[in-house]
Amino acid sequence: MKKIVFSVVSFFIFFSLFAFSLTLTDVKIKLVATIAHSLVKKKVVCVDLMDKEFLNRQKGKIDHIVFVNSCQKADIIITDNIKQIKKSCISKLIFVTNYNTYIHTPFAVGALFWQKGRPVLIFNKKTIKAKHIRLPKQFYQFVE
Repeated sequence: MKKIVFSVVSFFIFFSLFAFSLTLTDVKIKLVATIAHSLVKKKVVCVDLMDKEFLNRQKGKIDHIVFVNSCQKADIIITDNIKQIKKSCISKLIFVTNYNTYIHTPFAVGALFWQKGRPVLIFNKKTIKAKHIRLPKQFYQFVE
């Protein structure tokens, strides 16, 4: 089942890249926006993108997501390196974009990273439960 979902997601990404001339970073940001809305039940979600791959992206508003430069203002922090996060923001929702960071960060809500050219999505069951997050049914299969 996971292979089918990954195939569908991969098809969507490649179709989006060619059909709509989006960059891979744009596609990743769309995926992050979907995940952020699923984790934070607000109409407009404030996201702090600390992932170096996204840092060159122009800040602004996309799909009811506001990109902020401060973890204190963020509802969710997206990072590839947990060491970048200030101690005062560790209690925020943290979503990582690197597998090694995910396995060494037990309080991360989940991860989105590429492995062998395919997107991999994982949610941390313990953190989801501890933070009282209710995921949409479409994400249940990614909880471990």
